[in-house]
Amino acid sequence: MALFLFVAQREVPVINASMLEAIVPLQIFVIGLCCGRRSSLLQFAGLAAGFIGCLLVLRILSADGIALKSLKFGDLLIFLSGLCWAVYTVWGREASNRLGGWVFSSWTVLWGAAWLGVYLCFQPGPLRWPSGWISWGWVIYFAIGPTALAFYGWNRAQHYISLALLGLNEYFVPMLAAAFGFLFLGERITPLQLLGSVVIVGAVLIEPDLLPRKQKSPEAPPPGIR
Repeated sequence: MALFLFVAQREVPVINASMLEAIVPLQIFVIGLCCGRRSSLLQFAGLAAGFIGCLLVLRILSADGIALKSLKFGDLLIFLSGLCWAVYTVWGREASNRLGGWVFSSWTVLWGAAWLGVYLCFQPGPLRWPSGWISWGWVIYFAIGPTALAFYGWNRAQHYISLALLGLNEYFVPMLAAAFGFLFLGERITPLQLLGSVVIVGAVLIEPDLLPRKQKSPEAPPPGIR
């Protein structure tokens, strides 16, 4: 997923790459349906509303129309990057619930590191190490925050909420990015972005499986066994 995303960002504008946040919930929803998971019209309506709200927050959809540039090979990589994450979410749901979020996330990061290590051995050009404490600081941050803690939080959430609600929460990422840009970078938030944020929150609230799943009560032992 990360490899597809980083390679794609060399070829497509940032606004095209941001479509990753918009398509992942749709991919999770479709893959879940293909795997036999039941859905409702209310869930589909919430997903569609969240998708439109996400496009508004990302400024892909504005009063001037659709802001996406001409599609390139990098856009296909963005789609494949999201597909990797969606398959990981749906396919790994049972294992995540069985093993626990921390164990499942640890194996994910471990094998991901092994695969990237093999890739680095065959990549063209010399291998460049981070230089300076700022570069190493960013490496440590990405290793702990967007990797370890993010994977753990995502996989742990699978134990409590449905796939539909989990996918909808992906739409909060551009909302938070816009809020941080406003607070720390002085970026302006447009009325359409505010509208998109309201639509996203509304889409999550109408999700029928908003409450945590009920845990199964332990079965009583057969008569005569204590």
